[in-house]
Order: sequence, then structure tokens, then C-alpha cells
Amino acid sequence: MDVENHSYQVIGHGICHLAIIPMRAKPTSKSEQVSQLIFGETFQVLEESQDQKFVFILADFDQYQGWIEKSRWWKATRVCYNQAKASQEYMVAEDFSSLKGTYQQIILLGSTLPLYNQGILTWDQQTMKFHNSVYHVKKMLGQKFILGISFRFLGTPYLWGGKTITGIDCSGLTQQIFKLANYQLPRDAYQQAEVGINVSTIESTISGDLAFFAREERIIHVGIIVQFEDIKGLDEGLANLLQVKLENVKTTNTETKPNTDEAYTWIIHAYDCVRIDVLDNVGIYNLDERQYTHFNHSFKRVIAKNKLDLIK
Repeated sequence: MDVENHSYQVIGHGICHLAIIPMRAKPTSKSEQVSQLIFGETFQVLEESQDQKFVFILADFDQYQGWIEKSRWWKATRVCYNQAKASQEYMVAEDFSSLKGTYQQIILLGSTLPLYNQGILTWDQQTMKFHNSVYHVKKMLGQKFILGISFRFLGTPYLWGGKTITGIDCSGLTQQIFKLANYQLPRDAYQQAEVGINVSTIESTISGDLAFFAREERIIHVGIIVQFEDIKGLDEGLANLLQVKLENVKTTNTETKPNTDEAYTWIIHAYDCVRIDVLDNVGIYNLDERQYTHFNHSFKRVIAKNKLDLIK
């Protein structure tokens, strides 16, 4: 996602106080959404637009830059900002949760709760009440947790620049799932491809590995590999449905079929929505469209196979 490169001095600090704040490529509401801030994320303000309606920010979590509407900038004191930035270990555990501040509002799975203490958030002079479930993540969590969270995003509609369960893009999906497990992935797919260790073949991959896909050698897509036995362990009904779909493709007169003579596994990724498709030595085979939609570039392991040597 392209956004103008800025390198200015910090002129202010903020905390995202809404469920979602769009980050845009240019200082206009008509510009494309390149990413989002979600509740609890801290950011630095670098510049104000000429019409004073937008500010250019740097998100602390992934160093992503973009324009947000100035009216959505909750100005934090330097002390509160520093404390909030250092206090990101509590995260919202439910898909939709209620927060009571000045207004009652909904916040979403994976939002952070900076300066949280026994159901209360205190930012400068503002107090908010939160009594839903939280994750208190002190260490990196493993493969089973990551797969369980991945399944909760299934069916989420695709949204360019999205990072939440209400709408998400491919790299937003992988970033947020790993964030909930206490891993910090960059924002875009090509950046995520630089993280972890290489896995040379699809036969060597395990559930939780990342698969990257390219067009003309440029990485454009990412997803999370999942083996069939793990799908079955998490949702046997879904596993059976996928198996039936695959058998139908194999046995009907379809122009393009997956390489059934070669090893294939499955992948969770954001396409029309967050979905599970076949992954083989060619790429992603969409069982509904009955064609390849993405072609393999590389595989990466962020969680080590023995779950002891975790790679950040």
C-alpha cells in the first residue's frame, strides 16, 4: 500500500479512542484506506494538513504511516502516551465488547487496553469501564492458539486496509492473529515475508506457517497454512464440508483442478472473505471459483516447529 513518505518532527501524541480510525494515503476522506488504527493503539503526530482537517501519523505498533481526520485525534499528554505505549499486554478477547466512557461503544477482538486495571482504563483525566473478557498476554503463544484465533475470523468480509473482524485484508489478518499471540508482524505482506525462517517446500510446512504469493515476483498476498487434521480438530463439520467440495472438484468436469498428484494442504486467507482454500505446489486453489487465484512465492515459519524456540 503506497503512501507518501514523510520524515517530520513529532508535533503530538495520541491513543486510538474509537473502535476503528481509518488511515488514508492522502489528507482527504476520498483517499484510499491504507490501514487502520484500532482501539488502544498509540501513535505519533508528524504533520497537519494545509486545511487543518487531517494529521499525518506514525502508528507505534507497526511503524505504519498515514493520514487520519484531525477530529479523531485523541490528544494524550506525553506522560499518558508513554505509559499507554508501554502498557499493551491486555487485549480484548471477545469478537465484540462494550466499553463505557463518555458514551457506550463497541470495541473489537484484538484491541489493546492500555492502562487497564481491574475493569478500569484511565487515560489522563478520562476513565472508561470495561468488564468483558481480556487476554493478558505475557509471552508468545503457540500454534494451537493461533489456529483457534484464525478460525474466529472465518467469514469476515474482505476490506482493503482493514484490520478487524468487521473487515480485513490479507496482511491485516495475519498481523492481527499473530498480535493476539504476542508476535509483532509488519503491516504489509511483502514486509511480513522478511520475518521468520524460510521453509523450502510445501511438504515441510506445518500449521501456523505463513505462505506468500506473488505476481511478477512482487509479493501481493499472504495466508496462514493449516493442515487438514488441525481443521478437523477445530471444526469437524467444516472439515467434512471442505473434503466434499474437494472431492466434487476432482470428480466433475472442471477445466482447472488442483494438482492432486502432488502434496497439498490448506490455507486460511482473506479473499472475498476470510476463507479456507486448497494450497498445493502451484498456489491457492479456490474451491468455489474452481481455479487458482494466487501463485506460490515462499513459505516462512514464525513459530518454531518444536514450539520452544520462538522466532520473533
